[in-house]
Amino acid sequence: MISNIRNVCKADLILFCVQVSLIFMVTSVSLLNLTYEWGNQNLWTVVLTSSLGYIMPNPKIKIFYGKD
Repeated sequence: MISNIRNVCKADLILFCVQVSLIFMVTSVSLLNLTYEWGNQNLWTVVLTSSLGYIMPNPKIKIFYGKD
């Protein structure tokens, strides 16, 4: 299992972490604004559903199974 972790490209791992962090922040802000009814409710609903739609197929980390 540990040898598989070495096969993950550092750039892919950084991109994955950045994508997940941004989606987490967007989702948190959207839910906060919808909960306290701040701003345009339609805008925050669209932002929330768009971010959730983005995270469904992405991000993906490719782990290569192969010989060391």
